[in-house]
Amino acid sequence: MHFFKTHRTFLLIQLTTWLTPTYSYTPTASHRPLDKPFVIIFGSVPRSWNIEEWKEVSDKIRGGKSASTLRYITPYHSSEGVSFEGTLDAATLGGAGFVSQVYHTPFSLPRADSYSAFFIDVDPLPSTHPLLNKFTFGVKNHNHQGDQSSLIYQCDFTVPLATPQADHNKLQRLVKVRIPFKELVPTFRGRPSPDHAPFDPALTISQISFMVRSFFNVQSGNFFLNVHRLGVE
Repeated sequence: MHFFKTHRTFLLIQLTTWLTPTYSYTPTASHRPLDKPFVIIFGSVPRSWNIEEWKEVSDKIRGGKSASTLRYITPYHSSEGVSFEGTLDAATLGGAGFVSQVYHTPFSLPRADSYSAFFIDVDPLPSTHPLLNKFTFGVKNHNHQGDQSSLIYQCDFTVPLATPQADHNKLQRLVKVRIPFKELVPTFRGRPSPDHAPFDPALTISQISFMVRSFFNVQSGNFFLNVHRLGVE
């Protein structure tokens, strides 16, 4: 009996630590004001990344050959970030290749009305990297049933190249990608669906994804995206 009571207390402490808004500076080039709350979803000691909870979803379901993995940037240090990497195949399906890593465990945002955007802290791409630098962030609400279960809110973003001036300072190298909730486009079975309601942060989030797609032969080949932190602000 004592074990269950202690275990329950630990879970409550852990959950409270994760869901409590933080007031602090962040390790990015641009700091947030001290009075602006934010929540780290992944990328902190109490809420580290877990690559076992992410699964690949790709064009293989349609006969494509794109593939990806998710690994820790620093082995055995899950709080420091993950690398989304692989190969995007644009040829097999006539320019319609895609591959993603998807997180399926539902969660809710505390005080959801206090935030207006997701943010992703990423490494800039090396200047010698091929021109495959456009990625897609996706999020899904839990309460969608029936046909709406295929409804995903997405936003494309481009990762800049590293500048030589910032290479000496790891913190300055990080790029904060900000994705306002209002910029998340409802997509139904892969197509924009403006008639659907906008993303609602107050609803339970059932899915988060990082995706790279060919945009009909605009980009293809090897890729990687180093993601240090994901949160809301």
